[in-house]
Amino acid sequence: MQKNAQADKRKLQFDGDEIPGLVNVSDVVLEKGQIEVPEFKVKRKISDGVTTIPALDLVYRLDRDTKTQKFFDAWWDNDEIKDVTVIYTDGHGLEFRRELWTSCELVKKSAPAYDALTPTYMQYQLTILPWDIIPVK
Repeated sequence: MQKNAQADKRKLQFDGDEIPGLVNVSDVVLEKGQIEVPEFKVKRKISDGVTTIPALDLVYRLDRDTKTQKFFDAWWDNDEIKDVTVIYTDGHGLEFRRELWTSCELVKKSAPAYDALTPTYMQYQLTILPWDIIPVK
């Protein structure tokens, strides 16, 4: 019997509040640093044991009568720090993993360029910097 692949859907909660309109989350790449160790006629790379926490890009659709734009404008204007809970669910909405991105700063907020030939939905493209990424479940 063939086994089906598991879908990956995500919900983000900012200080416990889910903001509507999530469209895209960038790759979450945890990477350990490397150093070169020279030996006689050979250089090898080894891990330095230091994990790099990435900047994370988000895209949110801005719909009428939602709090999305107001929420991100306030975060930006007030230089707030927020904890983000990332909930990974399958195609049926059943949670299979959870992460906590602690003490996130919003460091980039942009709206894409306008092109009258190919109009698209209103959106914010955001970059956040988490202090740490902690698997919870």
